[in-house]
Amino acid sequence: MLQDVYPRIFGPKDDNTVPGELLVKLTDEAYMSVTASIPPTPLRRAAVPSVNAFGVPELDQALQMFGVSSIAKIHGSMSPGPSGIMSRAFETIPLEATYRVQFQDVATDLDRVTDQLNRLNQVGDVSRNYFRNVYLQRAALITDPGFTRQWGLKKINCPQAWQKTTGSPDVIVAVIDTGIDLDHPDLRDNLIVGRDVVDWTGQNLPSGYRLEGDFLTYDDIPSDEVGHGTHVAGIIAAVMGNVIGVVGVAPTCRLISVRVMGRARILADGSVTGIGTSVDIATGIR
Repeated sequence: MLQDVYPRIFGPKDDNTVPGELLVKLTDEAYMSVTASIPPTPLRRAAVPSVNAFGVPELDQALQMFGVSSIAKIHGSMSPGPSGIMSRAFETIPLEATYRVQFQDVATDLDRVTDQLNRLNQVGDVSRNYFRNVYLQRAALITDPGFTRQWGLKKINCPQAWQKTTGSPDVIVAVIDTGIDLDHPDLRDNLIVGRDVVDWTGQNLPSGYRLEGDFLTYDDIPSDEVGHGTHVAGIIAAVMGNVIGVVGVAPTCRLISVRVMGRARILADGSVTGIGTSVDIATGIR
């Protein structure tokens, strides 16, 4: 039995705020009056200059008091991806008025900025961005050899449920996590390759961590470098009857990998965690 597989890295008393940035949602009227050409986040091309103003005088004046370095859309237009599974329906969702605002000084007093912005008629909401993470202990990397040891499936009556259904290939489950091992023999037959939306270009990392592996630019290879997303995917839809590994709860459903957390080394003990932010997760969901 695996115990404490997912301990909290950021506990309830920890400050997991991303330093030096705020998420600002404009009112509908203010959004329609924005004149600056603001890029989607994150900026992945060095040739694209940063934008540090909206073109809305009162709002820009308030922001410049605190030394804004860049403004970027959180929910810009996104392509459906190579699988064709992702829909363009999100284009009609009114989320484009939310921006990531970064400040030159990561020690900027975000409470003070929030108070100032909330006084403006152009601002609908101000919130923090937060570091989010998953953690997989080394002991959890030992895969159980087969269904006979999967006591949990029996506990929730999966064998009885499988008499009625094992799922359907028409049902696609998005695993929004550290990615999925794209070559895993117990998953690949059910796997649709999705998107990797991990990009730490120009972003701040909490102290005590070191990024490793693939953490720059969006791409179409959402491969797992931590193990957590693969573990979750196996619980959902590991293939049944292939004489390999374990069985998923819904073994004939399909999986789509959406990578929102990259690999980071915790310097204090050398262990590995998956790390991202609230914005990365929101982007992955969309």
